[in-house]
Amino acid sequence: MDRGGVRRHAAGVRDPIHLAQCSSERRRAMMLLVVGASFRTAAVELREALAFERDKLQRGLAELAARYGVEAVILSTCNRVEVYLGRLSAEVPPSTDLIAEFLAEFHHLGYDQLRPALYGHSGPAAVHHLFRVAASLD
Repeated sequence: MDRGGVRRHAAGVRDPIHLAQCSSERRRAMMLLVVGASFRTAAVELREALAFERDKLQRGLAELAARYGVEAVILSTCNRVEVYLGRLSAEVPPSTDLIAEFLAEFHHLGYDQLRPALYGHSGPAAVHHLFRVAASLD
């Protein structure tokens, strides 16, 4: 069990927590939505127009929280601009189209110009996308 100061565990969960034992507050899951444009979907000129520089970043985060009641993270690099939104799953999350409208308005772009370049993922697909981006696989 103890070898060289390292405690060894059997594979799997040792003491699983059963959902029935958890409070209803702990059982609520976070719903994740990502809406963005990357080098795969948008020309560099559009990505530059979508960029959140320091002054725009704080204002954008504040507006997302105020309008949609969400927790938000904005990832803005030369290769991509993504807005990650989190909300408890009991509440209806904003849609990809709604966030596309926000981005168009915020950056003074035409919605019809912007929307075809945007992608959106929600739930497990958003988590999968986030891990791919974090691992430099996308």
